[in-house]
Amino acid sequence: MAKKQNADICKFYDVGIVDANTLRGEVDETLWLLTKGTQVVPIKVEDLLYLYSETTILRRRILSFPEYGKNRMDSIINTLQMYEPSDIKSYQHVVFLIQTSKEHPVSVSELCKLQDITIMFGSTAEINWGIGIDEKLDNEMFFMLVCSKK
Repeated sequence: MAKKQNADICKFYDVGIVDANTLRGEVDETLWLLTKGTQVVPIKVEDLLYLYSETTILRRRILSFPEYGKNRMDSIINTLQMYEPSDIKSYQHVVFLIQTSKEHPVSVSELCKLQDITIMFGSTAEINWGIGIDEKLDNEMFFMLVCSKK
């Protein structure tokens, strides 16, 4: 029963919409998380400076729970689709951060599934992504999504 309870805990660490004009500290934290968390495929700070001029930023952090025969990325995609905002196609900039442990790196088949996430957004959305290592993850995957618009 304890295992079931762990699988039922909330998958979101952080869900929120930030007004970038008034919460500069939130944008600073988001930039730090995205750039410091991507050592394998890095995201550069200069590529994210637009966040300071956006009016709305949606930030979600999700930990995979690959139970019931799903793999890590399917778990992430399922969670994103379950809680997809109604205005998701209106976001102009999208950034993904994927982290895994060295012992369980992100696989090519998992990266291919990013297509299932990118089609959730409008065809003109600018999409950027990075990959990092976090040894505390063991065989889980951490996924951070940052969407923004003016």
